[in-house]
Amino acid sequence: MADDRRIVYSISVNPQEGLQDENLNTHWIPDSDIKVALGGSNTLDINSIQTDIWYQNEIQVETSGMYPGLGQEKITSSVNSTFISSGDWVAIGGATLTIPHTGDLMRIVTDGNSTGDVGAQLASTKFSSIEASKVYRVTADLDNTAGATTPQVKFEIGGASALVKATDGDPSNGTINTVAQEYYADITTSNDSGDLKIYRPAANDSGTSTITVDNVSVKELPVIEFFYIKNNSSGSDSVLVSFDKTEAVPTYLVKVPPGEAFACRLNNLNANNLHIKSSANIVSVECLAAKAE
Repeated sequence: MADDRRIVYSISVNPQEGLQDENLNTHWIPDSDIKVALGGSNTLDINSIQTDIWYQNEIQVETSGMYPGLGQEKITSSVNSTFISSGDWVAIGGATLTIPHTGDLMRIVTDGNSTGDVGAQLASTKFSSIEASKVYRVTADLDNTAGATTPQVKFEIGGASALVKATDGDPSNGTINTVAQEYYADITTSNDSGDLKIYRPAANDSGTSTITVDNVSVKELPVIEFFYIKNNSSGSDSVLVSFDKTEAVPTYLVKVPPGEAFACRLNNLNANNLHIKSSANIVSVECLAAKAE
């Protein structure tokens, strides 16, 4: 097993039958590693080894957020991601682009006339192919450096779009602030040919704004049906696994002590949030996520 690798399986998630990764290597999860705590709310301590049918347990969760298994990067040319030179982005609407801007950024200045979506576009021929009806995570570092206060921003790919959210959760309402930070949107594509866009939507384009962009990324967000996490820390810090829309009021908050592991099947996969974090210091964590072929 390894961090940040997708594992696929054909029929069963029984660890005794093994899970196969994308290189056709088979991995087994020892029974001694699997301890599961299900039911209730708040923090659940892992305190009992399950029977051979542990893998039949299911947790009702909605997942995106942080987890291993993102697909390969679709933007393969660094100039279109980190803007060290002019690259292939073009303006849409009444925007003005500067590439590269000071500090190797893309600067977007919107016109504020509300006549259409205003921003930047990268043609689909300039990044690796995508598929219709798949979910892709688009991320970029954004900063509102001048003009309208907290403008809304959308990411678009494959003919579908979504308002952005800061990766750390603030802000999370589709606006960006004056702090350069990473934002993301998880988008289910409508087609396999729609361009990648970063823009202020027409309905929000009131007053000019200046937005800088860096570190643009597009990766497939796989459907995860099986989840496993092991805390390899030799210290005393637990890893917390939260299943719900917020960590403040989780449906499940599973505490994984050092040397222990948690595993479950996931279903009811919809939108937000599977969070993984340590309770205190940085710990060594082994993660595995799997999906059926």
